[in-house]
Amino acid sequence: YRFYKNCYNSLFLVSVLGGIDEKIENIKRDNNIVHISEFNQIVFRFLQKNSVPFIYEKIGTKYRHYFIDEFQDTSVIQWKNIMPLVEEGLSTGGSCLIVGDGKQSIYRWRGGEVDQFLNLCDSHKARTYSLNINYRSGKEIVCFNNEFFNFLSQKLTGSYNRLYNNLNQKTFLNKDGFLELTILNNSGLALDLETLQLIYNKIQSIIKDNYCYSDIVILTRNNKEITKIATYLTENGIPIISSESLLLKYSSTINFLLNNLLVLINESDFFSKANMLEYLISNKMINNIRLNNHEIITTYSKTTNKDFQQFLINKGFNYDLEKLTNLNIYELIENLIRLFKLHINNNIYITFFLDFVFEYSTSQNNSMSDFINYWNQKKDIASIVIPDGINAVEIMTIHKSKGLEFPIVVFPFANWKDDLGKDQMWCDVSNFFSNTNADNNLITLLPLKKELEAWPTPFPSLYIKHKDKVLLDNINLLYVAMTRSEDRLYVISNNDIKRGNISQLFLDFLNTNKSSEFKNDVFKSGQKLKKQLLN
Repeated sequence: YRFYKNCYNSLFLVSVLGGIDEKIENIKRDNNIVHISEFNQIVFRFLQKNSVPFIYEKIGTKYRHYFIDEFQDTSVIQWKNIMPLVEEGLSTGGSCLIVGDGKQSIYRWRGGEVDQFLNLCDSHKARTYSLNINYRSGKEIVCFNNEFFNFLSQKLTGSYNRLYNNLNQKTFLNKDGFLELTILNNSGLALDLETLQLIYNKIQSIIKDNYCYSDIVILTRNNKEITKIATYLTENGIPIISSESLLLKYSSTINFLLNNLLVLINESDFFSKANMLEYLISNKMINNIRLNNHEIITTYSKTTNKDFQQFLINKGFNYDLEKLTNLNIYELIENLIRLFKLHINNNIYITFFLDFVFEYSTSQNNSMSDFINYWNQKKDIASIVIPDGINAVEIMTIHKSKGLEFPIVVFPFANWKDDLGKDQMWCDVSNFFSNTNADNNLITLLPLKKELEAWPTPFPSLYIKHKDKVLLDNINLLYVAMTRSEDRLYVISNNDIKRGNISQLFLDFLNTNKSSEFKNDVFKSGQKLKKQLLN
């Protein structure tokens, strides 16, 4: 019943997708354009119907030697499209060198298939060489990763298990490494704050050890975490570089200034008053012995502007509504910054926001309402711009770090959900519908979720295979993140089950007897740097 229900629901959605696709095809035809992502499929379809030598006539006679890097991220279609070229080169005395690492296969969502890489390694037509020397990291980091990922290999099944079960990299560098694993017990906003504070403390400690900010990179699972970290560090005076936009709208200080404007425009905007009070309380700029924080926000956010002004004056702020309202927009923002002493921490968001306000005031008018409208139009592109090459901490996702190396890696929020149940797969369900035209298969999009275990064949086995691949994806992400560092690696995980279950991999390892022996053997005092493994 559930299978058929999902089928009928998906058929409706797929028909809508078909309608959208038809419209897109019409637009492309009318404008004589082809999307770049379609080229591999176009070549693949052509090769299925036409003579191979024809499409590769010029390029096939020009090149005989091929080098393919990062093969584990190559999609099935890409490999099938280039295979005729490789076969032609080999048949005329050429060569093909393929380099890849199945442990770094983290682009399955983009078509990369590690199975293709493993099958090629098993092929009798290919000679394989395994490079087993780590030229990047210090001894302790290499040893920890060998032990940790050998342990995780027990959780993988079939051919995936052999990617890690014999991991025994040798160290090339004659230097010590440093690894620290911290698992926090908080949850929610408290966990965010504790993690961010810990990142800040680690950076300060690293700088005291005569490293530069530019020696440090922070790796995250997604862009959302980049925003949290970048905002916090920037507001606390740590210079940072990020290829992701440091949008001004993510700064709590900028939002506080904007809420001031909204209150000046409309005294009935109780929500903006509540946001102002929340900011002042969370930054310990006001406190009240008689009322708790919630009561302060509830009581004073619903007052008139005159009463709200008096409350702030009683708290030591020279908040003069009449004076503020009569200032032009740039002077108004400057006065608010001085009034609440927001400039003391040298907040770079404030600097760029002042530039944004100045640019508006010189080209537009001084209406607060018009400025708010202008901000709403530009807030998704208004950002801090920091040039490369400066002494600053770099923040990037794990995916972007692949292939790179850094003296020091901080890996916070090392806990995420395995995303089981979110993926979908195209399935041929013709056999389940008796009226299906034999010449026209019934293909639809079905969810890959736990419910599949109770569906008819072949769906239970499809789900088991999908689970194995998702687990490998997550272990591979950990592997990439934990093999980028040269000198030091700081891993900060947590026990918040709402965030995910990846931290359980660390806990399982720490609870093994092998881990205890490993800690005694490697993380012992008396070396140049004290090695720590904190549980």
